[in-house]
Amino acid sequence: MEAAAAYILYNKKNKVLLQHRTFDAPTEPDYWGLFGGRIEKNETPEKALKREAREELGIDLKKPKLFKTYIKEDEWGKQKRYVFVGLLEYPVEKLKQQQKEGIDLDLFSLDELKKIKITKSNLELLEEIIKTL
Repeated sequence: MEAAAAYILYNKKNKVLLQHRTFDAPTEPDYWGLFGGRIEKNETPEKALKREAREELGIDLKKPKLFKTYIKEDEWGKQKRYVFVGLLEYPVEKLKQQQKEGIDLDLFSLDELKKIKITKSNLELLEEIIKTL
């Protein structure tokens, strides 16, 4: 089974940062989704997480905490997912300039999440995270 590390950054208003995936993305095309990616051979979830943050946003994650490990199964396959959370320490406009994957990124409140194109499993995960912030 494939394994992936995902990270959710949130601000002090409990809004979460998501990326708008490209129209030709291999999974969840044109959806708003989490940052992160596949864990490579001989890589820990934490190392994968930090590599993905540098690749996707050009940032070094500080103090990410493991929130949950679970099996995600949807129309794009089955994977073990390690989900980390952390406080957003960068201005969104700076991240938009540095973004290397996806077509956009933005912050969303719980109410706003219910109005965007997002998978049911990601929405449920984000609802769970926001309730613990």
